[in-house]
Amino acid sequence: MSDAAWHDVAADWQISAGNSIPVRIGEQELVLCNASGTLHALKNHCTHMGAPLDGGRITDTGIIVCPFHKARFNLVDGTAVSGKYETIPTYPVKVENGRVLIQA
Repeated sequence: MSDAAWHDVAADWQISAGNSIPVRIGEQELVLCNASGTLHALKNHCTHMGAPLDGGRITDTGIIVCPFHKARFNLVDGTAVSGKYETIPTYPVKVENGRVLIQA
């Protein structure tokens, strides 16, 4: 169990299915993704070439595709599903009273 705090980052209506938005928690830059109504948060940093992931295509099967070089990562655990790239850190997400919270 993590001792990290939960941070309010957005209203739930701000992130529609199939989209992603960048969010910041302190010095951490994350990307909040909506894959078919399920929210996920990852570090906003592709381990292929270091590009930001926000704006990448979100698939119905829970994959984010880097908008720059098309590297693909699993939204649940951050593992690469194309190429031999390092895993991207992921963060727990929950919605309470219409607000999206990320534990980081």
